[in-house]
Amino acid sequence: MFETVELATENAVRFPKIVVAVRLMHDFGFSLARTFADIDGHYTVWGDPDSLLSAVTGPPLRYDAPVR
Repeated sequence: MFETVELATENAVRFPKIVVAVRLMHDFGFSLARTFADIDGHYTVWGDPDSLLSAVTGPPLRYDAPVR
């Protein structure tokens, strides 16, 4: 998981890139840790998958491969 859409799309290596925003509240039972210190804004999230899915705050954003 990344702090921003920009960081998520910059770090994704496959196309299409699909990014969704989530809002993690402290009382939802998630654990969050700053991981991979060499990658800006990267976090690992642990918790119930259904709860994570319910934390999605908007539609998925799709970024297709750049035109060459």
